[in-house]
Amino acid sequence: MRIVVADEDARALAGLKSVLETDRTVQVVGAATDVAEAVSLIERLRPNLVFLDVHIPVRSGLPLARALTTTPNVEVVFTASPEDLSRLRGLTDGETVLLKPFDPDQLERLLADARKKTAAGSTEVGGPIQATPAAYVDAFWAPGIRGLNRVDVSAIEWIEAARDYVLLHTEARSHILRATMSGLERQLDPSQMVRVSRSAFVRRDRIVGVARQGGCHLVLLAGGRSVRIGATYGRLAEELGAQFADGTLS
Repeated sequence: MRIVVADEDARALAGLKSVLETDRTVQVVGAATDVAEAVSLIERLRPNLVFLDVHIPVRSGLPLARALTTTPNVEVVFTASPEDLSRLRGLTDGETVLLKPFDPDQLERLLADARKKTAAGSTEVGGPIQATPAAYVDAFWAPGIRGLNRVDVSAIEWIEAARDYVLLHTEARSHILRATMSGLERQLDPSQMVRVSRSAFVRRDRIVGVARQGGCHLVLLAGGRSVRIGATYGRLAEELGAQFADGTLS
């Protein structure tokens, strides 16, 4: 299992690296003390696991989020001192946290969990994400005030383009992520997320109907949002119209 460690504290970085290197089942392929170096290592080395100090995403979350979302099968463990736990409130529930000073028993449990997840996915290292069912992403890492937020694809109702970024809209909130719509199209499972225009995806199981407004068709979502179907997506409008031909299409 290939590991990258990133921590602003050089002593903590050296300590974690030293402990990890005693485990013959893992290989520490890179160590970083700032965001730029961490991004470079992740993009170049394609690790299976990243130990990420909670301070680092705060410095510049967008490039780090982009590196993580374009790295296949990467697991993330946040490291934090007890006094830093307040920073973790910006992370979604269930994120993995390794407390400082590092407990060897906790570290071994985290490594065991990471091994299982790595074994369950593809262990191939390197290369772009291919548009095959096995490679569709199930989550994105979006920057927040206190760190990176894991946004599960299953929680996204619709996605909206915003210049060089996209907005991932869930029922609870919206997250901003630096990405392109064409890049997302290669990463999203079309059976779950369907592209309805050049600037929008919607989640199929959140569609409750289709309506006509003027010369346009709109997808109606369970949360009350309506999203316009692009003019060049006429066939999709017909398919959805036929599917919801119970009065929701006017």
